[in-house]
Amino acid sequence: MFCAHYAADRCRTCSLIEVPTDQRLTRIERELAANIEHALADRSPDAVFADPITSADSGFRNTAKMAVGGTVNEPTLGILDEDFAGIDLSDCPLYSPAIHRALEAIPSIIKAAQIPPYRVRARKGELKYVIVTEGDDGRLAIRFVLRTESALPRLKEKLPRLLQALPNIALISANINPEHTAIIEGPTEIHLHGERSLPVTQGDVTLLPGPQSFLQTNTAVAGELYRTVRQWIADAAEAHAATHQTAANPTSPLTVWDLYCGVGGFALHAALASPQVRVHAAELNPEAVERAQEAARRLVSEHPEVEDRVEFTAEDAFTWAREQSEPADLLIVNPPRRGLGKPMSQWIENSGIATVIYSSCNPRTLTADLANMPGYRAEIVRIVDMFPHSPHAEVLTKLKRL
Repeated sequence: MFCAHYAADRCRTCSLIEVPTDQRLTRIERELAANIEHALADRSPDAVFADPITSADSGFRNTAKMAVGGTVNEPTLGILDEDFAGIDLSDCPLYSPAIHRALEAIPSIIKAAQIPPYRVRARKGELKYVIVTEGDDGRLAIRFVLRTESALPRLKEKLPRLLQALPNIALISANINPEHTAIIEGPTEIHLHGERSLPVTQGDVTLLPGPQSFLQTNTAVAGELYRTVRQWIADAAEAHAATHQTAANPTSPLTVWDLYCGVGGFALHAALASPQVRVHAAELNPEAVERAQEAARRLVSEHPEVEDRVEFTAEDAFTWAREQSEPADLLIVNPPRRGLGKPMSQWIENSGIATVIYSSCNPRTLTADLANMPGYRAEIVRIVDMFPHSPHAEVLTKLKRL
């Protein structure tokens, strides 16, 4: 992929853009293999590294999180340089044509509404970020991250102009973040237009994330990630039936827990894996659980056979798991970058759960967690190239109890 911004040294976010994909993924796999071997000692000599899930070189990101710089009459959408001046990346090749059109149209709305960009050093101004997400059929969710609500009346007044320029907008919201921190979003979300969620089909399920929901940013790659887990669970259900179902007990379900389930990507794919699967998913964020339940209802309308196969609980995942009287047969964990942490990884070690599927966005915390789980071996490891042109990768690991 050629990027004029990289070539001109304006942006170095894609730090490995000049490294061929196969070389970059081989490097990641070698480093990961060494770390896993160290973490698991001699427990996984036969771990299989499946072929990586690869990505398109360009146009793959479904979300653009753009820092707003420049001036109220000439705003930029992109990143801030070392002096906190705005560098416009509205034509960044990572994004699709639908997102590019949105990034081209939004600056005129900022100017018309006279919303001053936030100046980091002066700690003045209002508009910090613009976040654009693309869902199904090119429909868009647009969020304006503001320091205060003072600019909202002017923004609302100009929304008809934005809707005219971008008729594919599904929803618009404002996020209020008054803090002077590197954290992009604040706790307050104000709905301004349209629906409350944006349909995004990833894999075999249409997810319904809201403005503050977590969504995998590479839709095509996320779809293959979910399909891989669906197949692993289907295989586990078949093996479970072979060893547990008898004439006297013909219906022994495979119980699956999905912890940190978010808007339900793994849980809903698990429910589709086999008639023998029963899924319980837990997530602390009640809004995400509402989105997951809504997506489940939509899935049932398309696949009536999955009704009653999946249940969602709005509760701290670790707390919920420890309260259960019987462990699951199979556990899915998809923690944030900080990983599971020692208490939870040690709880899994002592849980008796036969199979663990660990989806990690941080190989370092993955290996630290695996070191706390000496009763498991890595059976399959698959690199997921969610972030091309960078050293970062998702890692999907299937662990079996020794």
